[in-house]
Amino acid sequence: MGRIMSPKKASQVTEKGKAMWAFVSTPDKRWKAEGEYKVNLIMDKGKDAAKLIAALEAVRDEFYDILVADMKPAQAKRLSKREVYSDFLDADGEETGEFEFKFSSNSGGTRKDGTTWTSKVGIYDAKLNKVNKKMNIGNNSIIQVNFTPSAYMLNTDSSVGVKCYLNDVMVHKLVEFGSTPAFAASDDAEGFTYDEGATEAPAFTPADGGADAPDVNF
Repeated sequence: MGRIMSPKKASQVTEKGKAMWAFVSTPDKRWKAEGEYKVNLIMDKGKDAAKLIAALEAVRDEFYDILVADMKPAQAKRLSKREVYSDFLDADGEETGEFEFKFSSNSGGTRKDGTTWTSKVGIYDAKLNKVNKKMNIGNNSIIQVNFTPSAYMLNTDSSVGVKCYLNDVMVHKLVEFGSTPAFAASDDAEGFTYDEGATEAPAFTPADGGADAPDVNF
């Protein structure tokens, strides 16, 4: 699928939401040989989701305007904008009244010079300790996501959207896949904590959104 990518923007941090279909400790290799880290974030249709939508739409719209300025009017008319979220559906295909946001990044690849590279997604507990072992983050775990947005245009249909590259995940409540739920918490101070060999990370503070969102590095 051919696409034109814009330069990546500063990383941003979401508010809390529910994790779905997480491949964070181990990449998903069902569709890509090199593997892909991914997680979907489910958020209620409130101010937190609205802030994230506004931030993503700002990235998309900025690139859209740049493309339009460089195109002839006939070409520009073919451009369209892709939604930055989707309506979350339950097992019966019914809308739940929530929004779904998708985050992903390749776990490795080959550079133009033939050398290879690999990457990992950072996982942090509710006290900002880095988790240094494999963690199976199950559906309905409560998380925040550190990501880097980048706008793109698909050559196939001239649609402009936003790709959200997955950087790090902060786990506030862990529902571990394949086991009984654990580490449930009522607030941040008592959230999921991992202590074994843990190291501290910088603040995981949600961005206000838009081009001026803070660059949070880990």
